[in-house]
Amino acid sequence: MTDRNDANFGRLIVRGADRPGIVATVSTALSELGANIVSLDQSSSDPSGGRFFQRTVFHLADLSVKLDGLREALRLKLGTELGLDFRLVEAWRKKRVAIFVSKADHCLLDLLWRQRRGDCDMAVPMVVSNHPDLRDDVRPFSDAAARQGHVTIFHFALPSPMTEAFAGLGGLRVLQYHNITPAAFFAPYDAQLFRLAALGRQELRSLAGRVDLALGDSEFNRQELEGLGFDRTGVMPIAVNTGRLTAAPRRPALEKVLGDGLINFLFVGRIVPNKRIEDHIRLAEMYKRYIDSYYRFIFVGRYDGLPRYYAMVRALIVQYRMLPERFIFTGGVPDDDLAAYYRWADAYISLSDT
Repeated sequence: MTDRNDANFGRLIVRGADRPGIVATVSTALSELGANIVSLDQSSSDPSGGRFFQRTVFHLADLSVKLDGLREALRLKLGTELGLDFRLVEAWRKKRVAIFVSKADHCLLDLLWRQRRGDCDMAVPMVVSNHPDLRDDVRPFSDAAARQGHVTIFHFALPSPMTEAFAGLGGLRVLQYHNITPAAFFAPYDAQLFRLAALGRQELRSLAGRVDLALGDSEFNRQELEGLGFDRTGVMPIAVNTGRLTAAPRRPALEKVLGDGLINFLFVGRIVPNKRIEDHIRLAEMYKRYIDSYYRFIFVGRYDGLPRYYAMVRALIVQYRMLPERFIFTGGVPDDDLAAYYRWADAYISLSDT
């Protein structure tokens, strides 16, 4: 049985379009660097062009030293040559898992039991529920042991009882602010979201003077914090793994559609009022009228969060008498598709107000 505390064990996850030779390539790449495979599991949704998944656990002496070299070799053999996506980690690093649970306790208790006896190699820092029924089965925040620590980092994006609890903790308190859309944008479309955004900004303001450091995701967010009265501020950008797009495999069927000769204008993000999607539609009207009628506007991102706003955008397309098929709203898409949309975009447009 693999000793998860041994720093020389690694875990390799591979996924992508199925094709002959993947298992052999992975095994060869690992063995050439002296690694010994101790377990390997694989599956495919369809052996003829389906999705392939493989999980390999291996042992390699001095893995921490050789990790970067191994990652680069796998990037060449799996990413460049086979167009596969992979993730390579040291096995001793446990995944941090949040468990979402309803009233039924069997799944929660089974997961916690397996985690505590070592069958599930993970850490469980949080259990989230919309019911209090299972409160006694996990350590509540009110437990003194749950509030110990030298530094607490509070990620703030929505109002919650945790705001005031965080402000009352001992030790250093660091606020990481993830942006709240101004409530006014939601007023015409959703009263509940309007209320949620307004409460969120009130709670954020209540933390001014009660934290040791306030960080924003961007300079824009940092200036917001400063304007709300926070003294010590800074920027902690969101880490973006660009490799999931730059190394994504090709999508021939989708790319054939996107490469049909139309000019592709791309937007990636939620379909919400502060992104000014209606201005994209007006831009399309101006482009069609004065420049060229061979165009396509592609909106990649969820559009079901504000149905009334999405309906207004669709109505505007009809009002301008434009072809509906020239406006594609994809909803959420996998990384492979997203990479294809970026790859075939002639222009990327963002008209966001925030």
